[in-house]
Amino acid sequence: MKPDVTRENYDRAREDIIATYGGLTGVRSIYEYGTCDDPGASDIDIILVIDDTTGIPTEIESIKSLLRRDTLKLIDDANIILIPRKNAESVLIWDDIKLGLLYGEEINFETYDQLYAQLEIARIIDWLPERLYRVFDILQGNIPAKKSVAILNSLNKSVKRVERLCSMEIKSKASFVKKIKGLRKAFQINVVPERTDILDCCNDALDVGHAALKGFIGALYDWNTYGGTYLNGERRAVIPGGGVCYFKPGASPALERNSGSMVMPCILLKHYELYARESGVVSEWIGRQIGSDREGSIEDIDNIHKEALRSRIRIANSWGEWFMRRGLRKGLFKYGWMFQN
Repeated sequence: MKPDVTRENYDRAREDIIATYGGLTGVRSIYEYGTCDDPGASDIDIILVIDDTTGIPTEIESIKSLLRRDTLKLIDDANIILIPRKNAESVLIWDDIKLGLLYGEEINFETYDQLYAQLEIARIIDWLPERLYRVFDILQGNIPAKKSVAILNSLNKSVKRVERLCSMEIKSKASFVKKIKGLRKAFQINVVPERTDILDCCNDALDVGHAALKGFIGALYDWNTYGGTYLNGERRAVIPGGGVCYFKPGASPALERNSGSMVMPCILLKHYELYARESGVVSEWIGRQIGSDREGSIEDIDNIHKEALRSRIRIANSWGEWFMRRGLRKGLFKYGWMFQN
């Protein structure tokens, strides 16, 4: 069957994006990030780099409404990202995304090669549990079909990070990957997959994601000894993605499918705790979410890992403060899971 959406549709959408945003005051650069390998299934993901002179709307829907309707069909509901020109060079500290300049100033992005392993660990901890919680949302019927498939595909990417970093293979992954490819192929020919097929893939996703999370923590940490004086007993926290997590000393990662919650070892809470102990609006929000009392030792986190985490959160705090001064109501920059005002 002939694809309903072709690469030419994407080229016309890029032209519209450049024509629409390139003329706005304060837009310094327009970047596309990621790839569009599967027309119809892939979204165009856009970063707008803006400066202090910007008059751009601070509500994402207002920004998106400037585009043509056919362009909007190729942009997912959370994939126009604003970042301030200040510290824009640091965006890759959050994700090793592929960036392509569409318009304006070419930015010399820092690559952070010296922190590669530590940043990969941070990306996995930040994103793998969050993706698993989103799968719970899909099962509850809270997410549209195309977005559901995008989340499942993103979960697969986090699993690949674990396999690459820990030199391991999740043997149950093959069936999951095959099902994702089938779901994405349906969108290429403008067919919405059956919900039963999406739910079937979700069940595989939880199995594979849990195996990856358990393997990741088992490969890098001893969850039977981490915790020390940091946490006595159990702490209930809300972590990125809005999911409820119970952190327990010596706990092995576990998914509670009926309640849509997780049990995690303390080392992951220390990761979020280090974010919370920096100064800034994003750190304050994380602290409230995890119930941080800013006490207890986190000294057994390696110094180089602390450096990676602090670099990440300081950039996020800097951007968060910038947006707050402009009346931001909710996170607009990528990784805005950390910032909900």
